[in-house]
Amino acid sequence: MTETNQTIRTALDDDPRPSDLVRDTLPGEPGVRLIPTQDDIVEALREVIDPELGVNVVDLGMVADILIDDEANVVVDMVPTSPTCPMTDRLEYSAELACEGMVNSLSVNWLWLEVWTPDRLTEDGREQLRAFGLNI
Repeated sequence: MTETNQTIRTALDDDPRPSDLVRDTLPGEPGVRLIPTQDDIVEALREVIDPELGVNVVDLGMVADILIDDEANVVVDMVPTSPTCPMTDRLEYSAELACEGMVNSLSVNWLWLEVWTPDRLTEDGREQLRAFGLNI
């Protein structure tokens, strides 16, 4: 009997399997970021409460516009409730925290030349201010 060094090959040794060729990514995997919609950002910003009025920035009508690029970088245009609003830094920080994990970056662009008036309030905002005793 002679000994031969014959290698036994299987189908797995040949070409890659079709399932190896598919590059699926699952939501939430590292490196994969879903781009939020404006509605997603608005809902997140409902958590940002103006510390002076006790109402969220959305219902106060402070959010004027939301811009989202292809890399989930977000710019929120906001109208301050007063021209000398001392809480802008706090509101920016709260907005960043509210959108954390949903966006790559978030910045607030303050529209200092646009005047905030009670006309900007949503009906929910009006009700919340009335609950505080303000006649709006």
